Amino acid sequence: FEAMRDVLAKEGQSVYVHCVSGKDRSAFVIYAFLQLTYAVAENDARAALQARVGVDGTCIANLDGMNQAGPRAWLMRTLLAQRAEDR
Repeated sequence: FEAMRDVLAKEGQSVYVHCVSGKDRSAFVIYAFLQLTYAVAENDARAALQARVGVDGTCIANLDGMNQAGPRAWLMRTLLAQRAEDR
């Protein structure tokens, strides 16, 4: 996430995140980034992504559609470690 933080730290810059295989991994990257970088609550991060819609009006972020057991476990471990460091 360091590269994303560096780009976003510059005024007027944005980051384009995509999944080559179209398996909603990009949505999970942003979901994790919001929580780890900006301490956004899980429900707020999910709501922010689900509020984004494509040109056809459907949600573009499907956080429940992929097998996320591994990524979710990683995110939870990382969040717990981050919180422990902050104490």
